[in-house]
Amino acid sequence: MRNRRRRGFTLVELLVVIGIIALLVGILIPVVSRVRTAAYGANTKALMQKISAACSTYQLTFNAYPGIMPNLAYTDPPSLGSQFSNPGAYTTFTQGEDLVVTLAGGLKAAGGKYDFDPQYLGQGPTNFNPLNGGQAHAAFISADPNDITPKDAAGTYTISSNTDLNQPFVKDSPAPEFMDKFPDPRPIIYARANRGAMSVAGGSKIISANYDPSCHYNFAAIKPYVNTADTTETLGGGPSKPEVVTYFTSEQSTTAAKFAGTYILIGAGPDRKFGTSDDILMGGGGGGQ
Repeated sequence: MRNRRRRGFTLVELLVVIGIIALLVGILIPVVSRVRTAAYGANTKALMQKISAACSTYQLTFNAYPGIMPNLAYTDPPSLGSQFSNPGAYTTFTQGEDLVVTLAGGLKAAGGKYDFDPQYLGQGPTNFNPLNGGQAHAAFISADPNDITPKDAAGTYTISSNTDLNQPFVKDSPAPEFMDKFPDPRPIIYARANRGAMSVAGGSKIISANYDPSCHYNFAAIKPYVNTADTTETLGGGPSKPEVVTYFTSEQSTTAAKFAGTYILIGAGPDRKFGTSDDILMGGGGGGQ
């Protein structure tokens, strides 16, 4: 019987196999990337829905949307320090941080002023009435460490000083915000609408640079989180830009604001910019996109 030599692959055959493998990898990598991105967005939307549900429960309980500080307290430049026992650290206390401490707890009374204490996180909002001080209600939402700002090297929740987050342009305080679920997380913006704007004689405006009772939204409550130096971040242009006004305008009417009389939650989408078409929006009444 004659021995038959086994024939190996030719160079052409090997190149064909390698080419097929490269083609499959080229197809699969973008698909896997899109699936992951979609999952990050879905997880962010789920967190925002949880926050929105907590806001609704809070509103039913107190007949107001979350926030210890009134809308007029948020100014540009920030000026909230006088409300806190440590004014230097909390001048830049934001409405996003106010959302967390109102729903989950975190503030305590300190000589007639406020003081943030992380030990209070998750214990519920505090009643600051001097005649009836103490915890006012069980937490409306948990302060899950996976849902809020990670601590920086100093042990605070300050975004601007957290080198892992790489967002030095943010102007916030040591209190935490809710953060989205992308690998490079950005804060979930919370802006409470001015209820009075709905009944202003002569018609209301959509958004103003500082508090204006005739405007639905106060941009000073949003500005701490947007990168004003980045021309590709639409919200960085401020309320003087038509595209920013359009962003907050209802699709149903050019004279009405999105989620008028309630609040708006804004999550940066996959492009990691605020004010673009892939943003995740949610507001009072269960609306969102």
